Amino acid sequence: MVANRLLELVGGSLGAKQEDGNKVIIGIGLGQFSSSMRLTTLHSSFETYFVQQARSLGYIVVGVNEYYTSQRCPVCTEFVGQVDLRRLYCSKCKAFMHRDVMAGHNMCNVIQEHLLNQRRPRYLQPRDANNNYPWEDPNYRRRGPTSKIQIPSDVKQGVKRKAPVDDSGMEELTKKRVEE
Repeated sequence: MVANRLLELVGGSLGAKQEDGNKVIIGIGLGQFSSSMRLTTLHSSFETYFVQQARSLGYIVVGVNEYYTSQRCPVCTEFVGQVDLRRLYCSKCKAFMHRDVMAGHNMCNVIQEHLLNQRRPRYLQPRDANNNYPWEDPNYRRRGPTSKIQIPSDVKQGVKRKAPVDDSGMEELTKKRVEE
Protein backbone atom coordinates (compact mmCIF):
# COMPACT_ATOMS: atom_id res chain seq x y z
CA MET A 1 0.00 0.00 0.00
CA VAL A 2 1.41 3.39 -1.00
CA ALA A 3 0.34 5.19 2.19
CA ASN A 4 2.20 2.63 4.31
CA ARG A 5 5.35 2.94 2.18
CA LEU A 6 5.28 6.73 2.59
CA LEU A 7 5.01 6.41 6.37
CA GLU A 8 7.87 3.88 6.36
CA LEU A 9 10.08 6.65 4.91
CA VAL A 10 9.75 8.51 8.22
CA GLY A 11 10.00 5.42 10.43
CA GLY A 12 6.28 4.74 10.83
CA SER A 13 3.53 2.56 9.44
CA LEU A 14 -0.24 2.46 9.16
CA GLY A 15 -1.80 1.40 12.43
CA ALA A 16 1.20 2.44 14.54
CA LYS A 17 1.10 5.76 16.40
CA GLN A 18 4.04 8.10 15.95
CA GLU A 19 6.66 7.51 18.64
CA ASP A 20 7.16 10.38 21.09
CA GLY A 21 10.87 10.76 20.31
CA ASN A 22 10.28 10.71 16.55
CA LYS A 23 9.29 14.30 15.71
CA VAL A 24 8.21 14.33 12.07
CA ILE A 25 6.46 16.96 9.98
CA ILE A 26 4.99 15.78 6.69
CA GLY A 27 4.74 18.48 4.02
CA ILE A 28 2.29 18.08 1.15
CA GLY A 29 2.46 20.33 -1.90
CA LEU A 30 -0.65 22.39 -2.50
CA GLY A 31 -0.18 22.47 -6.28
CA GLN A 32 -3.10 21.47 -8.47
CA PHE A 33 -2.72 19.60 -11.72
CA SER A 34 -5.25 18.72 -14.35
CA SER A 35 -5.64 15.55 -16.32
CA SER A 36 -8.06 14.19 -18.86
CA MET A 37 -7.75 10.67 -17.43
CA ARG A 38 -9.30 11.16 -13.95
CA LEU A 39 -5.84 11.30 -12.34
CA THR A 40 -6.75 14.56 -10.64
CA THR A 41 -9.59 12.86 -8.78
CA LEU A 42 -7.41 9.88 -7.84
CA HIS A 43 -4.61 12.18 -6.64
CA SER A 44 -6.88 14.30 -4.45
CA SER A 45 -8.64 11.20 -3.07
CA PHE A 46 -5.33 9.57 -2.13
CA GLU A 47 -4.02 12.84 -0.68
CA THR A 48 -7.11 13.20 1.52
CA TYR A 49 -6.84 9.57 2.66
CA PHE A 50 -3.11 9.88 3.43
CA VAL A 51 -3.50 13.14 5.37
CA GLN A 52 -6.33 11.65 7.47
CA GLN A 53 -4.32 8.49 8.20
CA ALA A 54 -1.10 10.34 9.07
CA ARG A 55 -2.87 12.84 11.35
CA SER A 56 -4.78 10.07 13.12
CA LEU A 57 -1.42 8.45 13.93
CA GLY A 58 -0.08 11.65 15.48
CA TYR A 59 1.93 13.09 12.60
CA ILE A 60 1.88 16.80 11.87
CA VAL A 61 0.84 17.30 8.23
CA VAL A 62 1.17 20.73 6.63
CA GLY A 63 0.37 22.07 3.19
CA VAL A 64 3.19 23.83 1.35
CA ASN A 65 2.76 26.43 -1.39
CA GLU A 66 4.95 25.13 -4.21
CA TYR A 67 5.74 28.55 -5.71
CA TYR A 68 9.30 28.51 -7.18
CA THR A 69 10.15 25.16 -5.54
CA SER A 70 11.00 23.55 -8.89
CA GLN A 71 12.66 26.67 -10.32
CA ARG A 72 15.23 27.70 -7.67
CA CYS A 73 18.29 25.77 -6.49
CA PRO A 74 17.99 24.89 -2.78
CA VAL A 75 21.79 25.17 -2.34
CA CYS A 76 22.68 28.51 -3.98
CA THR A 77 19.07 29.84 -4.38
CA GLU A 78 19.61 30.82 -8.05
CA PHE A 79 17.17 29.98 -10.85
CA VAL A 80 17.93 26.71 -12.62
CA GLY A 81 17.74 25.82 -16.31
CA GLN A 82 15.67 23.02 -17.77
CA VAL A 83 17.62 20.27 -19.57
CA ASP A 84 14.63 18.07 -20.35
CA LEU A 85 11.16 17.48 -18.93
CA ARG A 86 12.22 16.60 -15.38
CA ARG A 87 15.96 17.28 -15.35
CA LEU A 88 17.32 20.66 -14.31
CA TYR A 89 20.79 22.22 -14.22
CA CYS A 90 22.15 24.83 -11.82
CA SER A 91 24.87 26.77 -13.62
CA LYS A 92 26.20 28.24 -10.37
CA CYS A 93 26.52 24.89 -8.54
CA LYS A 94 27.36 23.04 -11.78
CA ALA A 95 24.92 20.32 -10.78
CA PHE A 96 22.09 18.39 -12.42
CA MET A 97 18.95 17.78 -10.35
CA HIS A 98 15.65 16.01 -10.77
CA ARG A 99 12.82 18.53 -10.69
CA ASP A 100 10.78 16.73 -8.03
CA VAL A 101 13.78 16.03 -5.76
CA MET A 102 14.80 19.70 -5.93
CA ALA A 103 11.22 20.79 -5.19
CA GLY A 104 11.20 18.43 -2.19
CA HIS A 105 14.38 20.03 -0.81
CA ASN A 106 12.88 23.49 -1.29
CA MET A 107 9.66 22.43 0.44
CA CYS A 108 11.77 21.26 3.40
CA ASN A 109 13.41 24.70 3.39
CA VAL A 110 9.95 26.33 3.44
CA ILE A 111 8.85 24.27 6.45
CA GLN A 112 12.14 24.84 8.28
CA GLU A 113 12.02 28.61 7.72
CA HIS A 114 8.43 28.71 9.00
CA LEU A 115 9.47 26.79 12.13
CA LEU A 116 12.47 29.02 12.79
CA ASN A 117 11.30 32.46 11.63
CA GLN A 118 7.55 32.21 10.84
CA ARG A 119 8.06 33.18 7.18
CA ARG A 120 8.80 31.70 3.78
CA PRO A 121 12.45 31.72 2.59
CA ARG A 122 13.10 34.96 0.74
CA TYR A 123 14.47 33.20 -2.36
CA LEU A 124 11.14 31.35 -2.73
CA GLN A 125 8.95 34.45 -2.43
CA PRO A 126 7.35 35.95 -5.54
CA ARG A 127 8.28 39.47 -6.63
CA ASP A 128 6.37 42.16 -8.49
CA ALA A 129 7.29 43.69 -11.87
CA ASN A 130 9.82 46.01 -10.16
CA ASN A 131 11.56 43.06 -8.46
CA ASN A 132 10.20 44.09 -5.03
CA TYR A 133 8.43 42.02 -2.41
CA PRO A 134 5.01 43.73 -2.44
CA TRP A 135 3.79 42.54 0.98
CA GLU A 136 6.77 44.27 2.64
CA ASP A 137 5.37 47.61 1.45
CA PRO A 138 3.01 48.99 4.13
CA ASN A 139 0.80 50.43 1.35
CA TYR A 140 0.47 47.07 -0.43
CA ARG A 141 -3.14 46.02 -1.01
CA ARG A 142 -3.85 42.44 -1.89
CA ARG A 143 -6.14 41.88 -4.86
CA GLY A 144 -9.20 39.74 -4.30
CA PRO A 145 -10.94 38.91 -1.05
CA THR A 146 -9.16 39.75 2.15
CA SER A 147 -8.23 37.09 4.66
CA LYS A 148 -9.30 39.27 7.57
CA ILE A 149 -12.74 38.46 8.90
CA GLN A 150 -14.71 41.29 10.44
CA ILE A 151 -16.70 40.02 13.41
CA PRO A 152 -19.40 42.32 14.78
CA SER A 153 -18.72 43.29 18.40
CA ASP A 154 -21.98 41.74 19.63
CA VAL A 155 -20.86 38.34 18.25
CA LYS A 156 -17.26 38.47 19.52
CA GLN A 157 -18.28 37.39 23.00
CA GLY A 158 -19.28 33.94 21.74
CA VAL A 159 -16.01 33.27 19.87
CA LYS A 160 -13.97 30.49 21.46
CA ARG A 161 -10.19 30.66 21.32
CA LYS A 162 -8.00 27.69 20.48
CA ALA A 163 -5.80 26.32 23.22
CA PRO A 164 -2.08 26.98 22.75
CA VAL A 165 -0.22 24.18 20.99
CA ASP A 166 2.55 22.42 22.89
CA ASP A 167 5.63 22.81 20.71
CA SER A 168 8.11 21.16 23.07
CA GLY A 169 10.64 19.19 21.10
CA MET A 170 10.30 21.39 18.01
CA GLU A 171 13.59 23.14 18.82
CA GLU A 172 15.43 19.80 18.60
CA LEU A 173 13.74 19.00 15.30
CA THR A 174 14.71 22.31 13.71
CA LYS A 175 18.24 22.10 15.14
CA LYS A 176 18.66 18.63 13.63
CA ARG A 177 17.41 19.87 10.22
CA VAL A 178 19.77 22.89 10.33
CA GLU A 179 22.75 20.64 11.14
CA GLU A 180 22.04 18.45 8.10
